[in-house]
Amino acid sequence: MTESDWSIQTRFPIAEALEAEALPTFPLLGQELEQVINASRTPILQPDVLLTICEFLPARSIFTLMTTCKRLRTHILTHGNTAAHRSLALNEPWYLPAGPFVLKDKKRGREEVDWWKDQCQKQGVTLSQMQEKFPWLLYRRECSKNMSMWNRRKFWNAAKQLESLAIQKGLL
Repeated sequence: MTESDWSIQTRFPIAEALEAEALPTFPLLGQELEQVINASRTPILQPDVLLTICEFLPARSIFTLMTTCKRLRTHILTHGNTAAHRSLALNEPWYLPAGPFVLKDKKRGREEVDWWKDQCQKQGVTLSQMQEKFPWLLYRRECSKNMSMWNRRKFWNAAKQLESLAIQKGLL
């Protein structure tokens, strides 16, 4: 295995997410939908309210919420990728590329962002399509299986602890 092969394998599971089997849906159609809505004693939140709540939940909790009932699953899957992306950016940023950084050496500081862009384009997804076409829920599920993502989370947490200590000691 060459060094470039190793670096590709230890990066983000973009290809795995795009090749993963879609999350199963359990559609509620026509009369069945009306019956479920009328029979339910718990009102369903409006999709925009539900999406806003999901943005503040860790992705794991979004998956859990989706398993509570068909109605919630239907509403969350409709907007789930957008909510998962916002949740990742807010709660689990280590699963997203870091940068770009402004450094003295202009050849450095964009490695992860450029790699991410290249991998997405190889899979047929442009950066302008990321919000709509990228399967963020599947990506997060693939990250939980990927050992390099586990290590990335550990490094992120260690860096945050060092930053906190440096601030406490007045170094930052």
